[in-house]
Amino acid sequence: MKFKMTPKRMILGILQDARKVPTSIKSLIEIGALFGFTDNSIRVTNARLICDGVVEQDARGQYRISQDFSVVNQYITSWKLGDSRTIPWDGSWIACWLPRNQGRHKLRNQRSLSLLGFQEGMPKFWVRPNNLSMAFDDLKAILFRFGLDEKAELFIAHKFSESLTGQWKLFLWPIEDIIQRQLALEEKLRNSADRIDDLPFRNALVETYRLGSEAIYLLLTDPLLPAEMMSNASRLSLTRTMLEYNVLGKEIWRKRFDDLHFTTTPSYIELPTETMH
Repeated sequence: MKFKMTPKRMILGILQDARKVPTSIKSLIEIGALFGFTDNSIRVTNARLICDGVVEQDARGQYRISQDFSVVNQYITSWKLGDSRTIPWDGSWIACWLPRNQGRHKLRNQRSLSLLGFQEGMPKFWVRPNNLSMAFDDLKAILFRFGLDEKAELFIAHKFSESLTGQWKLFLWPIEDIIQRQLALEEKLRNSADRIDDLPFRNALVETYRLGSEAIYLLLTDPLLPAEMMSNASRLSLTRTMLEYNVLGKEIWRKRFDDLHFTTTPSYIELPTETMH
């Protein structure tokens, strides 16, 4: 994950985590200063997010993520559930057929499906193992919120040829690359935790935000493949390490911003831009 902080990412990251407690513009400006953003850039960006319907303001002038994006926030926090996000695989597949003429939807279709572990098994036909614990209707709601074409058809599929599914299992998902990235990021989290007390306080705030974002993004975009296809050892280990790092990061942020009642280390998850219109 290439992570570059912007005023938009910072505001959404803070509000995604502190969604149960509205946040004042004063707090957003104070946090923005940690990352070198001016008061004006935070105010202007926040106003744009309100106009776009992503952020809403309550009667007291406090800000929160719009309720229209509650399904996105629920998805973002699901990383903590670890492997309870999966169930034993019965060999069936969740399939998505995309319309012939996707037009401007093509890129966002691909990105939305990829975020939930789908890969293109045949032209305009995307698949993933049917081993997710979330309800099928919830999966559809998340995909459409992420920008999937409303004309797309989602369904459970059975009885493909063994030759075809064998090819899918071997070649659709970069399994070794996923494992190596998880192991490398776990090492970065452990190294950060070991030296975080020696960092200047401002640097510690920024580092826990950045690494927390990387780890949560990697855990959320893990395709959650069944054991028949991929070992879950590196994912479980990264999840455990991130849960520990989350406690560390949350306490660091509470020292400076206790009134925001952070439930996790603040982080921003890069979702399709169409979810933020």
